[in-house]
Amino acid sequence: MSWREIGRQLNITHTVISRLIRKHVATGNVQDRQRSGRPRKTMARDDRMLLRLARQEPRSASRTLRDRWQVNARLSLSTLKRRLKAGGLSSRRPIRRPLLT
Repeated sequence: MSWREIGRQLNITHTVISRLIRKHVATGNVQDRQRSGRPRKTMARDDRMLLRLARQEPRSASRTLRDRWQVNARLSLSTLKRRLKAGGLSSRRPIRRPLLT
């Protein structure tokens, strides 16, 4: 079969098929190689725990969440905020308005 025919059957473009075939011929494998960069300090399970904690206590500050979050490593507040944002949670501040009487 041609690359285009394979792509039509799998609903993938022919360029992806050709790249995978060339990679398989060169390396004998189609998996991605390990990328450079620092490994994450937290696992997916730790991130889910953080999101659960944040949903249980929606008004808690990020410092409080960090102290209650039981992770082996100490993390910065920016890392914690990135994990929350990746999980779909973002910080908000209440709008200051005069009290109604």
